[in-house]
Amino acid sequence: MRYLILVVLLLGACTKVNETPVTSQAPVTSQSLVTPEVPKTPDMNVPQKAFELLVDLEGMEAIPYQDGNGRSVGYGFAIAHLTPDELELIENVENVTEEESQAVLKIKIKKIIKKMDGEIDQWDSIESSRRLALISMAFQLGVENVLAISPNKGKNWPRFIGYVKEASMSKGMKRESLFKKAADEMILNVNSKGRKFKTFWYNSTPKRAILMNQLLRGRGI
Repeated sequence: MRYLILVVLLLGACTKVNETPVTSQAPVTSQSLVTPEVPKTPDMNVPQKAFELLVDLEGMEAIPYQDGNGRSVGYGFAIAHLTPDELELIENVENVTEEESQAVLKIKIKKIIKKMDGEIDQWDSIESSRRLALISMAFQLGVENVLAISPNKGKNWPRFIGYVKEASMSKGMKRESLFKKAADEMILNVNSKGRKFKTFWYNSTPKRAILMNQLLRGRGI
């Protein structure tokens, strides 16, 4: 319920998310992932709302900590992947201030949006909440991985981004159907035998993946 509330309150303050990895291997279907409809919200300032959402989802850590990317700091910034222009904003990477972290986060969001705009035709025509979901997903998983242009093919999302790109150029029911297919790809993979199984992303941070799934479906627009 907290994640439905968060979608409704995207225009205001966000609620902190606690991530609990899923261990159950029970069969899942796209139908079982659908949650009740939530009220629609008006168009938003997407960069600002992405900033607010990521601040809420990531949490602020002044002191570096170990995670899957090595050492991270601030709002989930992998220290090894901080670019020179981002590092210039941080006086001491071993003790980062909130103001420094916010400045870096805004730069990262700007870079993600620029990359998305360059790779997805009619990016600006995509509904605000859907762009918000794509930005958040790219921040967590890597923009090149989400766009399926990373040299590490195992981390790419080619089928997902294929649906998004086609949807951005479509209208009406076809557009909605394609965004639904893309949203399903966030949660479920299908092997060569047609068997569905949960994505690594969903298993790692299920509540976050479901929140982005709902936004990409058009809930919260």
